[in-house]
Amino acid sequence: MRGGRATRVKTAKVAFGTGQQAQFTEWKVSCDGARTNVAFYTQRVWYVRAKKVIVVDHWKTPGLDAILGKAVWK
Repeated sequence: MRGGRATRVKTAKVAFGTGQQAQFTEWKVSCDGARTNVAFYTQRVWYVRAKKVIVVDHWKTPGLDAILGKAVWK
């Protein structure tokens, strides 16, 4: 069994709640080795270094980026 191949699609600094920035990375991950256009999923990752928080979204959840952008830190 072969693992999938991941291709970085996007990397950016984004808002993650009030006063925080996250390193955002979006990946296209194939489900069948090197055949990236046959079956794939999108993985999105937000990393807030200052808070030691990482959020991983394997389902490209609609609206999650907007929800995280409005996060309230306590």
